[in-house]
Amino acid sequence: MNSQVILITANSTWNIYNFRLPLIRQLQLNGHRIVVVARKDSFADRLQAMNIEYIPLEQLYPTKKGLLNNFRLLLEYRSIIRRVQPSIIISFTIKPNIFSGVIARWFHIPFLPTLTGLGSLFTGNIKPNQLLVILYKYALKKAHKVIFHNDDDLAEFVQLKLIPREQGRVIPGSGVDVQQFSATRAQNKDSFVFLCIARLIREKGVLDFIHASGRLLQANLKNVSFRLIGPYDPEDDRSIDEEILRKWEEEETCHYGGFVEDIKAEIQDATVFVLPSMREGMPRAVLESMSIGRPVITTDVPGCRQAIEHKKNGIIVPPGDVSALAEAMSDMMKMSFEERLKMGSYGQKLVFQKYSAEVIVKQYEDILNEMMP
Repeated sequence: MNSQVILITANSTWNIYNFRLPLIRQLQLNGHRIVVVARKDSFADRLQAMNIEYIPLEQLYPTKKGLLNNFRLLLEYRSIIRRVQPSIIISFTIKPNIFSGVIARWFHIPFLPTLTGLGSLFTGNIKPNQLLVILYKYALKKAHKVIFHNDDDLAEFVQLKLIPREQGRVIPGSGVDVQQFSATRAQNKDSFVFLCIARLIREKGVLDFIHASGRLLQANLKNVSFRLIGPYDPEDDRSIDEEILRKWEEEETCHYGGFVEDIKAEIQDATVFVLPSMREGMPRAVLESMSIGRPVITTDVPGCRQAIEHKKNGIIVPPGDVSALAEAMSDMMKMSFEERLKMGSYGQKLVFQKYSAEVIVKQYEDILNEMMP
């Protein structure tokens, strides 16, 4: 590649730090100037400490839908992009995809957006917001490629006539650091730990995990515990009822650990990872659990179904089916240690072959090579 100025934008510096660093590092090694544009949070200082050029977005509020706020955000993107004059814009998450895409189209800048997941607006039988559809269609029209994390999300955008099929490309996730999340042998011990890592919102299936664990507890199973990790936002109307969580925690074998920045130790201490989500792009915690060598229970929904080969590296259950989830958890407990170890080993191989940061970044590099003059 020739050296270029590449602007990378997402909804937060947390998103950039946790998901985009392998791509940024590789592009820097290739000699490009990288400018990160995102809403400022506690991870902004970490990016700057790594000598990554950073510009804060003052008007980006992911949950605000007011016309005036969004107009200000559009003007802010316009000002930043005019100042930076990037050769290419790479974007992630909904608002950066839309607003940077609009400005990229106005200024005729090569544009590469990634839809990391379609979110609650595309979950179940909910009809997608028509304004969102119109904005996406306009913003993505001139994109070189539109990246999706799974085939289902790409197919939905094609069906909605947001993009033509040939414009879409599937790159499965943001890449797992297989050195950091290296394989660790599960301990053949008496205690059995089910771990769920997710935001505490209904769409992540957190209530299903709580109710399924309750059913196992009623069966008086011995030496089993349940751990839930993830941020809780009382102001988010999608959040589960805090009273349900409190009552669940009253069981001495159930524990809510809140937000944990470094989840590696949590996964290493787990026997089985559980994510009963209603929809994902490509669930990172599932891939990191596979990389460490833990079998997974998840749902037959976009994103989750692509990561798991049923009965090989985990078990797939219908979404929203608490009985099926509880049965799958019980089945995992009935398996021998060697059977679970075999599942974990198979998952490790899948991550190395398809989902490692090295594999994912190479796919982005190939597309960027097509875009370079």
